[in-house]
Amino acid sequence: MLRENYSLLSHNTFRMDVNCSYFFEYQTVDELCNFLASKLFVNNKSLNVGCGSNLLFRSDYDGIIMHSQIKGVQVEEMTANEAFLRAGAGEIWDDVVCFAVEHDLYGMENLSAIPGTVGASVVQNIGAYGVEVKDVVDAVETVEIATGRKVVFDADDCRFAYRNSVFKTAFANRYIVTSVRYRLRRSPCFNLAYGNISKVMEGRELNLRNLRDAIVEIRRAKLPDPAEYGNAGSFFMNPVVSESCLAEIQKEFPQVPFYALPDGNAKIPAAWLIEQCGWKDNPTEHVAVWQTQPLVMINRGGAKPSEIVDFSQRIISSVCEKFGIRISPEVIFV
Repeated sequence: MLRENYSLLSHNTFRMDVNCSYFFEYQTVDELCNFLASKLFVNNKSLNVGCGSNLLFRSDYDGIIMHSQIKGVQVEEMTANEAFLRAGAGEIWDDVVCFAVEHDLYGMENLSAIPGTVGASVVQNIGAYGVEVKDVVDAVETVEIATGRKVVFDADDCRFAYRNSVFKTAFANRYIVTSVRYRLRRSPCFNLAYGNISKVMEGRELNLRNLRDAIVEIRRAKLPDPAEYGNAGSFFMNPVVSESCLAEIQKEFPQVPFYALPDGNAKIPAAWLIEQCGWKDNPTEHVAVWQTQPLVMINRGGAKPSEIVDFSQRIISSVCEKFGIRISPEVIFV
C-alpha cells in the first residue's frame, strides 16, 4: 500500500510530528521486490523502518518510508537440544519472545519487553540484562535493494557488535531484512547475573515464564511508557574505556560502576555518568531524562526535534568535560 504526504506520528516512539513524501507498507517479499524495481523507488531516497523506536526524525522526510508487515512466527526444526524458530521482519519483537516462552524455548527471555520489530532488532543488535539478540540469531534473510536478489546471512556474516551489525555499517541501505531464523535451547539455562534480576526472582519458582514476568516487571518499573512520554528507549550507548582510562577516573570517582570485559576494557553505565552531571535535576520545558533511568530522554510533550538534539548534545558535552569520556547516541538521527 502506497500513501502520499503521510504522517509519521504513529511510526516513531519519540512522537515527532513529521511527514514523509511517500509511505509504502508491504506484506510479502515479492511485494517488496516489485516496489524496489519501480520508477518511484529508483527516483527517491528511502528508508526502511520498523516501529521507529530507535529513530529521531529531525524534520519531514523528503522521500519514501518503507514499513514491513511481513508476519509469521513458527518453529521450523527441532533437535534433541535445540529448536529453530523463524519470524517475519514485521513481527513485533516482544510477541516473538512471548511465542518462544509459551513453547518452552530458552534464550530470548531476558530480551522481553524491548520495543521494536524483528527486522530492526538484528540491525541494532538489541540487548538487555546480559543477553544480545546475536546470542540467538542463526541466520538473517534479506533482499538486496539494488537488485531485488534474496540474500541469506549467517550469524557470523552479520558482524554483530555492541548495538551494531553489518546492516548498520558496511551494508547500511544495501539490504532489507525480511525474516530472521533463531537457534534456541530446549532445556533451561537462565541468565540471572545482570542487574537486579536475582533479587526480583527471590521467592519465585525459577522457570521460563516467571523469569519473563520478572524482566517485564523490571522494565516497566524503570522505563517510561512511550504512550505517556515519547522516547526511544536508551538514547546513549554505554561507553567502553581502556583499563588505564578507568583507573584515571577511579582516582577522582572511586565509586564509578563498571563491567569488566574479556578484552581487558571496561564498560561504564552511561546512565551513571549522566546522573553525576546533574541531568536528572535539569529538565527543560519539553525535554528531560527519565528519573529512574537517565539513559532515557523523554519528550515531555510538544518537543521539537531540534530540542531533543540540543539536549542530547549538552549531555554529551557535560559528560566529556567531567569525565573525559565521549558518549555516543544509540538513537539514529534521520
